[in-house]
Amino acid sequence: MNESHHIEQLIQRIDELEMRVAFQEDTLQTLSEQIACWQQVSEQQQEMLRVLYRQWRDWQESAAGGFAGDVQEKPPHY
Repeated sequence: MNESHHIEQLIQRIDELEMRVAFQEDTLQTLSEQIACWQQVSEQQQEMLRVLYRQWRDWQESAAGGFAGDVQEKPPHY
């Protein structure tokens, strides 16, 4: 009787461990998918930032060129 009880406990323990492993595998898969999604979003945001920086730089250059031209011209009353 004692040996039978011990075997039942071992079977129960194995079942619990198998459930834990299945849960952990599912959790890892979910986390992996989420990380892949975040990586894609991050790459998109980096590209958007590059585009915005280029636009800002172009705007700064054109604004600086416009101001420089204004400074070189004499006011109309001279």
